[in-house]
Amino acid sequence: MRTTRVLAPLKTVKSKATLSAAELSKNFDTVPVGLHILSSRGIILRVNATEAAMLGYPIKALVGRSFLDFIAPEQRDDAWQRFQQKLRGVKVEKKVDRTYLTKDGRRIFVTSEDRVLKGKDRRILTALIDITELKALHEQLGELQRSREIGELAAGFSHEFNNLLSAILNATTVIAKMLSSADFTSPDSAALLDIIKDCCLRGAQLNQGLICFARNTADPFSGHETSLGSIVREAVTLFEITLNTTGVTVECALEDGVVHGNEAELNSAVLNLLINARDAIPRSRPGAVRVELKKVQLRKKMKAAQGNVLAPGEYLRLSVSDNGNGIPKEIRGKVFTPFFSTKDPVAHHGLGLSMIYGILIRHKGGITLETKEDVGTTFNLFIPSVLC
Repeated sequence: MRTTRVLAPLKTVKSKATLSAAELSKNFDTVPVGLHILSSRGIILRVNATEAAMLGYPIKALVGRSFLDFIAPEQRDDAWQRFQQKLRGVKVEKKVDRTYLTKDGRRIFVTSEDRVLKGKDRRILTALIDITELKALHEQLGELQRSREIGELAAGFSHEFNNLLSAILNATTVIAKMLSSADFTSPDSAALLDIIKDCCLRGAQLNQGLICFARNTADPFSGHETSLGSIVREAVTLFEITLNTTGVTVECALEDGVVHGNEAELNSAVLNLLINARDAIPRSRPGAVRVELKKVQLRKKMKAAQGNVLAPGEYLRLSVSDNGNGIPKEIRGKVFTPFFSTKDPVAHHGLGLSMIYGILIRHKGGITLETKEDVGTTFNLFIPSVLC
């Protein structure tokens, strides 16, 4: 929780905290944060009007009592331990969030910071900032963000369903032509029926995922060891038969490898990259897409998109390259942002890459971008390899 502006007055307290209690006396009641001074036994020796108003007590009712009396019961052991550590000079976190109890029984949330004052008696000055309203606002924003995420996710699933429905529609069109030409004995007919079946199954999985997210239950996309090469080959086949509407050439160079992942999600990621590559190539030139799957060893940490950092280890790197126009430098940092798109805003809502990024994060992987204007773009997906 960021409280930079709210905590600004605390700088004044910090600058005074190394002074003696006597030197603090002049400004003690004028500082706009709660202040109290504790004895080495945790007894409140002095408290300012700001803290008294915060807790709803007169100043006289606070002086002489243990500071623990005003802290929520479940936090008292930790508060006392921190107090003792502070007296002994043990380094602890400068700030800690606490729940305090007011006179009328309410719970308020504060950020607390302690300083040991100069002197033989080892007194402690504590500064309290009421963050109750800030915390409530933070929770409201969290709910708002969650509502937005549900909306984004729903739009993303709509995008995925459109892909699946396009594949089903194209496959049924081909089957209809086979029926009219009495060519239903062709080996391709069985493959087309399999595609329809697989698309329906994936649609059901995606729908269950959306329902589960909306209910805030556990993610149904539980992973298991699976062949990434098989997933990529299946996605490429689906793309070439049903979604390669512009006739681009797809070249594959695939090493096999095992990852711990979810087949439906990974298939969706690959299919989205292929569609993006197709759409990035102008119709005025022969389109070419290259798909490469290779084992790589990261010997040190590597930066990926959106500040993600990949740990050293063995990964399977899936690269999807196109010979399109490339991505302009000024917008490269935005391509993984939801709703941002380099495509026609009417036809595309721009959630494909942000969803791919989310899928990779769930698989403990990452994605990088290489692009050059008028040459093309390569997206590299890194997924931890399962060492057999």
